[in-house]
Amino acid sequence: HMLTQDRFVHVDFAIVRYHVWMLSDLTFEDLKVSILRNKKTVHPDNYKPPRLQNTLPYFERDLPAGWNESAVTQRSSSEVETNPSVTQNGGNEPKEAAYDPKTVQLRKVFIELLRKAYSSQAEKGELDGRLGFVEYQLHEGLDLIEEGIEKGKPLTDWNSSRVISHKNIACLKSTCSCLSCCCGEVGKFSAVAKREHVVENVIFSLSFIRAHKEAQNYFQKQFCNSENEFRGAEKSVIKESNEQIEMALAELKLYDEKEVRNIVSHFFCIVLLNKQARIVSRYQTQGLLSEREATTFVEEIEDQLLKAHMCQKSLHP
Repeated sequence: HMLTQDRFVHVDFAIVRYHVWMLSDLTFEDLKVSILRNKKTVHPDNYKPPRLQNTLPYFERDLPAGWNESAVTQRSSSEVETNPSVTQNGGNEPKEAAYDPKTVQLRKVFIELLRKAYSSQAEKGELDGRLGFVEYQLHEGLDLIEEGIEKGKPLTDWNSSRVISHKNIACLKSTCSCLSCCCGEVGKFSAVAKREHVVENVIFSLSFIRAHKEAQNYFQKQFCNSENEFRGAEKSVIKESNEQIEMALAELKLYDEKEVRNIVSHFFCIVLLNKQARIVSRYQTQGLLSEREATTFVEEIEDQLLKAHMCQKSLHP
């Protein structure tokens, strides 16, 4: 399911196999079973085929003759989701329009959808506390624009959340400077802080984009196809959201592409490991694992999580 998401399209499976021990000996048949299970269980309206271009090369020897990826991953044309796709807009700040009560109400609805999306990411382990201030920045960015929304201003949560980020960075730099002076390792602390800054910004941008797309998807299903008075206002909100997405995409383009892919691949591992921890907890609750067995698994997962967070390797065996 995770390989259907745009943010994980370039995940390096070598990194995943190295950091997620449960997938270290994954076979092609295991992958195929997983794809088919996802295809059968996900509702046709929500189904998207997985992106396997960076995964299949690791199973090249095991691919059967005549292997047809589309036959396994694609649904028939009658089952394909037909919701409107996200359109691309310029990355400029949205222009303010005249105050419109209907648009104001819909913007407030959209903000709540974003909050729900961020909370969902946190519950799924996608906004791990080890990732610094990401979750705080996302929620705080919404809080900062609420007053403006009430006055008829457009969605500007990207810029507001980045204000929070810049404050956190300033605090981090000050702390690192003090530690560097005390320890006499200025270069080391500076390099670590720079790396953490890039990692946090990349994951922040990915989480921001995913939340906006999820909010858009739900918003469109509720308002886009209905013949009601909110049609024009709904389009304005979607346009503003697309403009925020463009700003986040522009942020990602500031960094080296290989570095971004490396960060995303490690982030993928972290999400998977957090999912594994939740599964272990559920199995213990259901009596399928003893407390001792569950503790052993969790300790192993915690160790892998720490290694994935700290890892700065670009190449993995």
